[in-house]
Amino acid sequence: MDQGSQIAVDKPEHDVVLVRVAGPLDARTATRLLRSVEVQLLAPALVHCRRVRSLLVDLSSVSRIDADGLRVLHRTEYLARRAEATMTVVGLDERRDVLPGLVVEVLDSFGVDVLSDESVTADEADLAAAS
Repeated sequence: MDQGSQIAVDKPEHDVVLVRVAGPLDARTATRLLRSVEVQLLAPALVHCRRVRSLLVDLSSVSRIDADGLRVLHRTEYLARRAEATMTVVGLDERRDVLPGLVVEVLDSFGVDVLSDESVTADEADLAAAS
């Protein structure tokens, strides 16, 4: 497993999930990201009869995104819609101008909120979820 890739999940609110991705978003990380999102979207509904209202994916620490990473972002957005949650990608405002056109196009297809290039704080996650 790639030691440079990390996925962390935080729940600033009971109906908000913040997933931080660090390192390359490639086939290995993409699979782990998808599994993490599936658990976060499905478990609250099954265990607590609650649903996630907002899924935030923080890509501020991603070093690169390949085709597998783009596919999993699409799949993640699809899973969020199926769970009646909104997915917002954050953390790309400073790097958006240097991203490959295809990456920008894919991100734009499901919406990107450019909160900051810094990692998202719990307060920012609350603000994004409220919008």
